[in-house]
Amino acid sequence: MRLFGGKKPREIRRRFDETAWISVDGTFGMRECRVLDFSAGGAQIQSDKPVPDTFVLSFSRERAGRRCKVVWRKGQKIGVKFTA
Repeated sequence: MRLFGGKKPREIRRRFDETAWISVDGTFGMRECRVLDFSAGGAQIQSDKPVPDTFVLSFSRERAGRRCKVVWRKGQKIGVKFTA
């Protein structure tokens, strides 16, 4: 669905502000980060450590997470989209 001007409507974002964990393929450790908000298609996270371009974001240390790809960076805030 497209609106006037050819722009798609923005997905509904929900404020979250909770701790989550980043894991990178080929590594064993998980890095803590903060999820500031999320939608069905992605999230905004904050991390004081470097974040790779692709990773898995887990909302719980015990559960499998969602694969993510970075789509923007602004200081410690990072926008990601969920991928397959």
